[in-house]
Amino acid sequence: MTKTTANRVQDSEPGRKPLSALISVLFILAFGGAYLAVITPVVSTLAVRISQISTDQAEASASLGWITGVGALIAVLVTPIFGMFSDRTTSRWGRRRPWLFAGAIGTLISLVFLGLVGDTLSAALLWWVTQLFYAAVTVALNAFLPDWVPEHQRAKVGAWVGIAQQCVPLIGIYVAQFVVSQNLSSVLLFLIPGTIGMLFVIVFAVAMPDKRIHRETVTKFQVSTLLESFWFSPKKHPDFGWAWLGRFTMSMMFAFYATYQLYFIMARFSSDLGEALALQLFIGIISVVIIAVAAQISGWWSDRTGRRKGGVYLGSFLFVIAMVVHAFAYDMFWLWVGTVIVNIAIGVYFAVDLALVTDVLPDKETRAANGMGIFNVANSLPNSLAPFAAPLVLAIGGTGENYVALWLVGAGFALIASITVSRIRSVR
Repeated sequence: MTKTTANRVQDSEPGRKPLSALISVLFILAFGGAYLAVITPVVSTLAVRISQISTDQAEASASLGWITGVGALIAVLVTPIFGMFSDRTTSRWGRRRPWLFAGAIGTLISLVFLGLVGDTLSAALLWWVTQLFYAAVTVALNAFLPDWVPEHQRAKVGAWVGIAQQCVPLIGIYVAQFVVSQNLSSVLLFLIPGTIGMLFVIVFAVAMPDKRIHRETVTKFQVSTLLESFWFSPKKHPDFGWAWLGRFTMSMMFAFYATYQLYFIMARFSSDLGEALALQLFIGIISVVIIAVAAQISGWWSDRTGRRKGGVYLGSFLFVIAMVVHAFAYDMFWLWVGTVIVNIAIGVYFAVDLALVTDVLPDKETRAANGMGIFNVANSLPNSLAPFAAPLVLAIGGTGENYVALWLVGAGFALIASITVSRIRSVR
């Protein structure tokens, strides 16, 4: 960042101190840890567990869809509410810390029991409880960015958060492969990533700075307050509205990709579960390097120039290309071409988009958690809708495995996301 640009950005937030290296690292580890604990089941271990419970592959695929769909819907409903209550929390331990502790402990306990149950309904109920507690964790972590990270550091921190979110599921994929290959207890599918992830969250909760607010400064709670926690005015805050819509459409694409990657591999490249997990793990390992390089370049460029929209444009168009390549990938060469492109897109897009959203967030000082909770609906709602929509798309043609249609629909969502960013005016 040039001196002129740095001064201009820092002057836009007077009094906001740069985030220390230690807190930055702990925050990134906590974000990655939380994501590790819960996205790992979405990517692989929940699919493995459902496959173990149900011997029919078609039934397992359908069960995975409605279980993850309802779970994501729960997250959609409770996240803005938890955000509103976090903004109003008057605990002597701060506004965010109690939510991190309660959410981390509850998430871990529910994940352990998820690995112990032996029927689909019980697995579903425990996954939904997991989503409830995980929402409390994400509310507090998402609020930290507008609470404490100055504008000139947001893309850099966002880049590392993006790297952590995309890389840590490798641990879960490895755990799934190891547990399946060694015929170990299924509880380890959830206990290992859950324990590691929530430990990072708890460590951050202890070390993080947190603001304490006094009871007399909080307005009286009313039913209208609860209803307002789900709403912002697109007319009053149009840039936040366009950013929300862009993330929603991009998350629809990504929900297709993340949820059905394992089944896609099994449908076209290896029907054996162990072999498919091994290939998914190998893809993930290569992806780590690609995402890390792309995210660091994108975040560095965004903070240096003060521009956010360029990275979002580029990432969106790369996602479109990657989905088209996946649609027609019937041999390993084209699978790897699509994989390289999609991971460059992940690094470029998610490094900058989080900083862009934080820049246009309304009422940062008083409603940061609630605002980020509303934005998180754009992430969570597609995870609820996509598992129901994807089987309908896959069923086109009657095979139940029409991945050409699935990935082309995903490409359409990514294209829409690239258009929405052009409507944002207050951020370059």
